Amino acid sequence: MQTIRLKDLNDSATTFDHLQLTSLEGDVYYAFLTANGNQQRVVDDQGASVIFRGISAAMKRFEHLNIGSASLLQRSAYDEMVGQPPSADNLLEVPLSIRN
Repeated sequence: MQTIRLKDLNDSATTFDHLQLTSLEGDVYYAFLTANGNQQRVVDDQGASVIFRGISAAMKRFEHLNIGSASLLQRSAYDEMVGQPPSADNLLEVPLSIRN
């Protein structure tokens, strides 16, 4: 997967089609930006995924960018919580509001 450094976004004039925040656990999120059909993981200077502590913290970091849409992607653990085996696809994608 392609990556983009967080600090390179400060001067970016790129128009991004989509911002996807992926929930890891609790209030921990990774970010992915898509431009021209290419999804890029947002990383730090060492190439590690940038971890955001909360949706609002992540959205604030990207508010200066031109982004068409945003969503939150979360895997549900509901099946396991009610004693069922995990399902193959328990993904929930929720649209997020963007202020441009």
